[in-house]
Amino acid sequence: MFTINLIVLSGLVQVILITTLMAKKINKIEENKKAIIQICIDRRNEFGIDQTELSEIIGCSRQMIFRFEKNEAWPGIELLYKIFDALGLDVTVSKRIDMPKIIKGSYSKK
Repeated sequence: MFTINLIVLSGLVQVILITTLMAKKINKIEENKKAIIQICIDRRNEFGIDQTELSEIIGCSRQMIFRFEKNEAWPGIELLYKIFDALGLDVTVSKRIDMPKIIKGSYSKK
């Protein structure tokens, strides 16, 4: 009985740790999304175009741009690339050296 309790306790500790790590990762993702959205809004304003004009340029609905800028909806990669391209923003993808490996839905340092 004692051993089973330790295993359960150990499992609970691991679940709490994984949940905490995932919450931190989700918070970082949300911070990054908000920063990207703000860059797009600022750039759109620099060009002096409104949401309707941007939507016409890239071929989507004004509601999609509105919801994107309010962080209510995140466009797919193709539409996101079109937004960046229309606003004169470059997309760079690079491999992070310090990136943890994903193991069974959790993050683990190399």
